[in-house]
Amino acid sequence: MLFNSIEYFLFLIVVFLCFWATARLRVLRVVLLLLASYVFYMGWNATFVVLIIASTLVDYLCGLGLAAAASLTWRKVLLGVSVLFNLGLLGLFKYADFFIAATAQTIGRWMGDDYLVLGCDGFGRSEAREELRRFFEVDAENIALAALSELARVGKYPKQKLPDAVRALGLNPNKPNPVTV
Repeated sequence: MLFNSIEYFLFLIVVFLCFWATARLRVLRVVLLLLASYVFYMGWNATFVVLIIASTLVDYLCGLGLAAAASLTWRKVLLGVSVLFNLGLLGLFKYADFFIAATAQTIGRWMGDDYLVLGCDGFGRSEAREELRRFFEVDAENIALAALSELARVGKYPKQKLPDAVRALGLNPNKPNPVTV
């Protein structure tokens, strides 16, 4: 569910109305917002709801521990656990691709001419992962073409067959370069 979609707008209206309809029922309001957060998060990818539930549970348990802890040291430890857990989730599931690509590009200078890094960054270019991969030419078809082009460059695939491969893979040879668009 994207912020600029009709689906999100309708979702927002329903949650907003339910939130204000439960003005006197504080616990119900909190449960409503929690469930709305889960539904919104699942609208992007339902399989990742486990992550937000895990984050909720860790933060809730750390919060209970903070409320019960008498020692300032113990409170700092619990706060640190909560922050590190959430930053770890963020780093692993949001930024891991960036770090992997950056590492691959960094070591590329020592790998020789046969080293080719394939990857993609979103830059807000599409609404779906498949479209994004196609736009940045890192979908299966473009990766196959990149491999064939590299084989042609080193003389292990006939260069004259590349246009046939482009057609067979259903690619547009006149598509603008995604780096310059």
